[in-house]
Formats: sequence, C-alpha cells, structure tokens
Amino acid sequence: MPFRIITVGTYFIGKGNDGSVEFTFFTPFQEHPHSKMMKTDNVKGKKVYLLDLSSNTTKAINNMLLDLQHSVKVDTKVNCLTNIPDFTTYDVVIIDEKILTFKIIEALKKSEAKVISLSNIFKPRQQYPNSAIIDMELNKPAT
Repeated sequence: MPFRIITVGTYFIGKGNDGSVEFTFFTPFQEHPHSKMMKTDNVKGKKVYLLDLSSNTTKAINNMLLDLQHSVKVDTKVNCLTNIPDFTTYDVVIIDEKILTFKIIEALKKSEAKVISLSNIFKPRQQYPNSAIIDMELNKPAT
C-alpha cells in the first residue's frame, strides 16, 4: 500500500542551548466558517456537586468547572454513602455511575439538579433502577 505525504504545518529540528535536540511542529488551525463560540454567560456561577472514584478525573473536571466560575463541592465515596447529600441545593450533580445506589437515586429524584453520569469509555453503561434521572453521560478514559 503506497504512502501519501500530507503537509499540514511546519516542522523544525534544532539544537537546544544545553545540547539537546528540539523538535517544533506548527500546525495551522482555521476556524470553520459556520462555527460559533459558545457563550459561557449562561453556564457560569452554577453550584455543582462532584463525585468520582478517580482522583485524577476529579481534579481535571474540578479545574474545568472552576475556570467557568462554578462553585464546586468535591465529595468522597465514603462520605457520600454514609451521609447522603441534599442534592436540592445544587444546580448540577456530576457523579460516577458506580456510586448510583438506590438511596442516591432516590435523593437525586427529590432535586431539580441536572445529573451527569461519569462512566468509563471502555465499559458499556450499566443499567440502574430508575436511571431516567440521568440527563447526560460523560465518558472518561479508563480509570
């Protein structure tokens, strides 16, 4: 099968100040003519409850939410399962689907918060009783 060479940018190889080899690759980005910047005014300042089993995912999502000026409550699995939070005080609940027990689902039903389920991209979504409470699913890398 023949190979095709596609030029998508500029590639430089040089010598660093410490004698190392430096590689620099510049890729031109063009805005799609029909694209529009998302207005973030309507998604700023929400009260968010965040619970994930992976500390790395939790940190990444928390940082993104803080950039949008949200008030974020990060919780642990043990605390959540022993003291079920009052979800009525939150606008958005982002929770790992593995933590969705019957009691958590019942507490979420009482709130008007939007529920975002976190799941692994390599595992099929698990079916939970009354999973109709989930408004959106966010797939994350294998964690």
